[in-house]
Amino acid sequence: MNEFREHIAESFRLLFAVSVPVAVGGIVMAPQIVQVLAGGQYADASLPMRIVMVAFLIVSISQICVIQVLIPMKKDKVVLISASAAAAVGVAANVCLVGRYGAVGSAISVVAAELTGNSINFAYAIRKGLLLFPVRAFIRQCVMTVPYIVMCMVCGRCLHNVFVSLSTAVIGC
Repeated sequence: MNEFREHIAESFRLLFAVSVPVAVGGIVMAPQIVQVLAGGQYADASLPMRIVMVAFLIVSISQICVIQVLIPMKKDKVVLISASAAAAVGVAANVCLVGRYGAVGSAISVVAAELTGNSINFAYAIRKGLLLFPVRAFIRQCVMTVPYIVMCMVCGRCLHNVFVSLSTAVIGC
């Protein structure tokens, strides 16, 4: 079991090294990403994108719990329950939020649904001793991402060419 836990911890460290900078970069550079992918007429999509990048981080972290822990341990029923709860929260949140807040409401609904489902998965896995979430490794990666945040902010504000600012931020990652 120790070897299994060490493999899971290594998976988390590798995942954090990739997903935290991508999520943070996506949040900070959302206006530039939207500009490049969709054009200036979709600038309002930047806020929903920022919100959805939080879901990206949640989903990427949860994949280790689901794919490398719960499913191999034959805990499909837990995954089904969490997916059902996430779907219910997603539908309810969309019904409540989209009419009033549009795309932002939909993005919030995605985050709420992912948080719900993945909280159930992690709570079960941790309670049953199947998984230990490496809090220190996550915090360490977040701290290591601070210079990248600063660099993205500087690129976004000082480099007025959207392609140059986005390219510089990606290369700097």
